[in-house]
Amino acid sequence: KGIYDAMNKGIKKATGQYIQFLNASDTIYTRETIKQIVNKIPHNYPDVIYGNIIIEKSTEYWYMKPGSLEDFENKFPIYHPSTWVKNSLMKKYAFDTTFKIAADFNILRKLYYSNAIFYYIPLFFTVFEGINGISSTNEELREKEKRRILNSGRRISSRFLDYIVKITQLKYRIMNRLLKNKKNNIKNDIQQDPRIIKIIYK
Repeated sequence: KGIYDAMNKGIKKATGQYIQFLNASDTIYTRETIKQIVNKIPHNYPDVIYGNIIIEKSTEYWYMKPGSLEDFENKFPIYHPSTWVKNSLMKKYAFDTTFKIAADFNILRKLYYSNAIFYYIPLFFTVFEGINGISSTNEELREKEKRRILNSGRRISSRFLDYIVKITQLKYRIMNRLLKNKKNNIKNDIQQDPRIIKIIYK
């Protein structure tokens, strides 16, 4: 029935205090990562713990930190593979299986606006394979689901939604062209996106 249905089945069987989801090609950063994260969890045990991520692209690795939580208003500021959520909250909310790509954004955004306690740990949690996954290869669907989440409860025409999708696709095409110029790429990207810590080429 889809990725999120499978994740919901995993949630039902989970017994630990926190749940983290990794997709097929994602990996924990190092063998010591989980221990290092656990050692930094405060005693009040926040609802959501999140950290940095390394995104593997076709020609480089992007070392990324999350954005401001206030950005939940308009986008997904943290990285699902580098997020731990309390088991009890995942069981309470679960993933909305009507989404194919953006159910993680949907549930974490709901938690944020439900006043869940988010806690940032400045460590790299995960290496995310950002080349072949469904969220990396289907920009149009990702953007439509994102707009559905952001505009839930509001009236918005499908024509306007299609316009937003086309603008986003144009943005991605321009970004991909810029990436071909490796000499200027690091400087330009860091200026455009403050979440980028560094880029290492393969």
